[in-house]
Amino acid sequence: MYTRRRMLAGLGVAGLGALTPALMIGVNLAEAAGEIRSQNMPGTSTEYPNWKLPLCGPAGEPVLLEELASSERVGRVARAAAGRLLP
Repeated sequence: MYTRRRMLAGLGVAGLGALTPALMIGVNLAEAAGEIRSQNMPGTSTEYPNWKLPLCGPAGEPVLLEELASSERVGRVARAAAGRLLP
């Protein structure tokens, strides 16, 4: 439930960005892939080694860069960012 809610919120932010007069908007790759762990948390490498976290989907499975182009989740976020919320 948390993952679905977070993904819908991410689509909303990406879609909202598309409605602004901005010439360029940014989308967080980790959130588009469905990553639920926090990125760039302050700390040391022994407390929270976030600088070496692999990109993962919502179930914690690693996501390869080669898989992103065909990912349905990433496609939904990209369409929302482009102002096209429907597939």
